[in-house]
Amino acid sequence: MNSSNDKLNKQISKHYVEHACEISSTGQVAKELNLETSRVSELKGGRRQLTIEQAEILKQIYGLPSASQGHWIECELLPKDFHKSFIDNGLTIHFINLIELLNTDRFMDTFLKGVSVTASSVPGYEDPWTLKCEAREHLISSNNKILKDHKLKLLNELFERDDFQEWCESAIYLMHQSKIVKDTKFYENIFHEKDILSVIAENGVVHWNVPTSDFKRLPMICDEVEPHFRISGGYEINSRHIEKIIILYRLKQLIEGKTYANLFENEGYLFDQKIKINHKNSPVKEYVVVGKCVWNPDKLFRLQVPMIINSVVGWSPVEDDSHSYERNIMPNKHRFMFIRLFYTETYNYLVELKLFDDEYGAICNRCLMIQVEDRQNVFNELKGIFDYFKIEDTLMMNSVKRAVADNGGYIPSAIYID
Repeated sequence: MNSSNDKLNKQISKHYVEHACEISSTGQVAKELNLETSRVSELKGGRRQLTIEQAEILKQIYGLPSASQGHWIECELLPKDFHKSFIDNGLTIHFINLIELLNTDRFMDTFLKGVSVTASSVPGYEDPWTLKCEAREHLISSNNKILKDHKLKLLNELFERDDFQEWCESAIYLMHQSKIVKDTKFYENIFHEKDILSVIAENGVVHWNVPTSDFKRLPMICDEVEPHFRISGGYEINSRHIEKIIILYRLKQLIEGKTYANLFENEGYLFDQKIKINHKNSPVKEYVVVGKCVWNPDKLFRLQVPMIINSVVGWSPVEDDSHSYERNIMPNKHRFMFIRLFYTETYNYLVELKLFDDEYGAICNRCLMIQVEDRQNVFNELKGIFDYFKIEDTLMMNSVKRAVADNGGYIPSAIYID
């Protein structure tokens, strides 16, 4: 963090004060900066320097002078030692994405298509076929809401049950066994056919219905919540629906455990009401970099090894991309990167990194801004960033330095000749 004693150079100070005085007056600017009018005149004449604190006051009141460039970037601002923040932010962003997906009617309606109940036994439900056509449409709409609310109520009860939570943990255990062949029968066994609460997996072989088993299957657990209440894949294949159940189970644990309570605007629960996210506490914020871009290679760099960020619910994407998951359910894979280097008016360097999953750069997965704390060490820190992300292209640091010099940046290793 810069102290108030850090100063802009005289030329930039002159631009800031001249810009403010053109909009207001020398006396008013002096009052806002808590200075004598003569001091403001000296700043306008380029004989004194603004402190960073004073420059911030002028920026907030009068905006940027025309001689300054402001670059608007929506990103995560990370410190020099960014590694832990990069991982922690990835988990937080994934949690926000999951909540926002869960809040959409489309996601929940799709999930509820795989939940079945006996409609005639639901309180308030009326058989629409006993009515005339003109009254039937209104009743169908009312029935749909009654059925949806009842299904959500049953899901809440189901997710609170100890045996269902054990079923989820067993399903997670089985689906993370890399040696097991996960074919259609495997998922049918988990979903319908077998008791998995005491299942054993050894060397890629699953032993169902072991002697300690009480033969309690998922349909039986659902039946204890309400007769004929069932969860099935609906229009989805079993594997995807099981994964969604597990993700909802883990997400419910995070919400009720208040792991990310600072992100909640309300006391929402998984199946009761929509949870509002307080985006002010999101890692992604708006920034304006006041300075200039001194290196912009205008290309995407391939990462030698795709980066897969951990899932906040402990469920990461498989290497096989054949499943077309909802975009926000699984964490992104980062395969390509776009880079820019900024030199600010307070003589600091910032590295902007945009991460993409394909070479077209259509959708940015994440945008990072990494602060270079020591400008004397900027190129070593830049190389450290390249090494961390394993950028495939052989970067010639001389070409980076040449671009920095062309654009008025500072090169610590160079001898400057005026």
